[in-house]
Amino acid sequence: MVVPASYKGEIPWEEMIRFEGELCGTDRTWLLERHAVIKNAQGQLQLMSPLKRAQRKVLAVIDGERKKKKPVRIIIGKSRKQGQSTLIEADLYAEVVYNQIDALVIAHDRQLSEYVFGICRRYHEYWDRQFRSDIPPVWAPNLYKGVVSKGEMRFQGHEGHILVATAGTTYAGTGMTPSYIHSSEMSKWENGLDVATSLFQSIADKPGTTFVIESTFNGYDGLFLPMWEEAYNHSSLEFKEINGKMEYEFTVKNHHEWNGFIPVFISAMDDEQIWRDFEDDEDRRRFTETMDEYERFLEEKNGATLEFLYGRRHLLKHKCRNDLSILKQEYPVTSQEAVRASGRNRFSLDKLDRQPIEKGELMSLEYSGRWDKKIIGNRDSGSMLTVFRHPVSDHRYVLAIDTAEGKLDEHGKDPDNSVAVVFDCDAGMEQAATYCGRVSPENLVAPCVMLAEWYNSAYTVIESNASGYHLCVEFGKKYPRERLYHRDDYDPEKSRMRREIGHRTHVGNRESILVSGLANAIEENSVVFHDERTVLECKRFVYKTGGGTAAEEGYHDDHVIASALAVLGAKVYPRLARLEENRERIFQAYTKQKNAEKTRCSITGF
Repeated sequence: MVVPASYKGEIPWEEMIRFEGELCGTDRTWLLERHAVIKNAQGQLQLMSPLKRAQRKVLAVIDGERKKKKPVRIIIGKSRKQGQSTLIEADLYAEVVYNQIDALVIAHDRQLSEYVFGICRRYHEYWDRQFRSDIPPVWAPNLYKGVVSKGEMRFQGHEGHILVATAGTTYAGTGMTPSYIHSSEMSKWENGLDVATSLFQSIADKPGTTFVIESTFNGYDGLFLPMWEEAYNHSSLEFKEINGKMEYEFTVKNHHEWNGFIPVFISAMDDEQIWRDFEDDEDRRRFTETMDEYERFLEEKNGATLEFLYGRRHLLKHKCRNDLSILKQEYPVTSQEAVRASGRNRFSLDKLDRQPIEKGELMSLEYSGRWDKKIIGNRDSGSMLTVFRHPVSDHRYVLAIDTAEGKLDEHGKDPDNSVAVVFDCDAGMEQAATYCGRVSPENLVAPCVMLAEWYNSAYTVIESNASGYHLCVEFGKKYPRERLYHRDDYDPEKSRMRREIGHRTHVGNRESILVSGLANAIEENSVVFHDERTVLECKRFVYKTGGGTAAEEGYHDDHVIASALAVLGAKVYPRLARLEENRERIFQAYTKQKNAEKTRCSITGF
């Protein structure tokens, strides 16, 4: 064994190698920062040290799930140039070397697959070499000297196997039983659905396996974005950096809807290379004075620093052709920015991007055991109710409900959800709560009645089409009718108008009243959304080629219609309140006048 001439330590070099091997086997960050060699932006070789913030986030989740003895399932939606592929390939190579497993990498085209394979080869070439004289080497197996296919790595006396393929090959890797799969740039895959189907069948659902999907967003791709939203909409992931160590907290909000992947969003704010220093105080002052409304929103609501915003504006001008839509797709600050519809949007994307998204509390409601039957809200991680603002005693609320059948259609297609939304009329139409799930109308009555009562007997608007008719009938039995939206319908049997509970949506009023009303409210900043799913559905609501508006193919509009009904209800609510006030005032005046006309006994009052 050759001892480096520069080594002057007291511990024998053999012991240093042993200690290094033990540390590398238990600490993945230590291993990658000291032995994974990468090529930097200047084309120079260097160690992957220190790990970038975005890389530390992903590695924290990978390590955390392995320590919990769980199969690692991660889907990464990312901004560009954050080193995710580089990190994942390093972790993949380490797993192959130490655990002798099969690993499969699927890239979207040949160029990317060759690039990724080059990363893996570089790791192998430098893994057991001293890239720095003060770092002891670690063991790596020798490459197999026989003939192997291009993009494949096998080892002598070692069961580990790495295959890098392209998604253009429909059955790429189907002959393998990989324990590690890395799906790179899935949003751009050719034959994506076919490849994904075979991949999901090939990997075992057990501890010791790893499946990482990572991609930039690419409009509606039919594969990556639906998977991302199924993970992101039904779970919550938060990171905290404590004493230089990245920690995470993951919660599943809806086990029935969650697809099993942990969603990791990599924001442009995680990229330290975007940040730019100001030349001087005068330069900072000039930038501050020219900040637009959206830049101030990012600063105030998302914690963006001036240095980041300064660098972001530089990217806009020099790499995105001064096109904000390109900037938001390639370098998104929030996940809402990253999701851009491929059609012509009905609602303003810029306005939707500024909505103050919050996680909210998952809660369930129940009546107390007391005589007054007071409604109590309790935290419940399995509930369909998300509360953003608790009821305020003197505020007026509007509740709107869009019902669904609550079951799969005959083709097995993903059905609509039943959605109820609550907005605070006295807080600028601020979203207070959402109730969302695949619930049939008969099972929707009780929770929605309780929700309406909890929010100060909210004025309730129900879409009465199809399955909503049952909800209207039952609400009329259990809830004060004066707190329900009514429509005027002509009864041909009795040849007269009649008042019916609920709003009947049809071709004549869907666009002109509901959709236009919501569009105006969004444009005029007279509605505030806190629910991310509501915002995403609004972004995916587009003009159709044949005329009219609807959700983009593969998406739903439950939250859109429910929110539009709420806006309609808010327009009626003030008029209703004034009528009630006037009715009470007229009654009091009438009573006072009638009493004045009578001769009252001074003792009895009659």
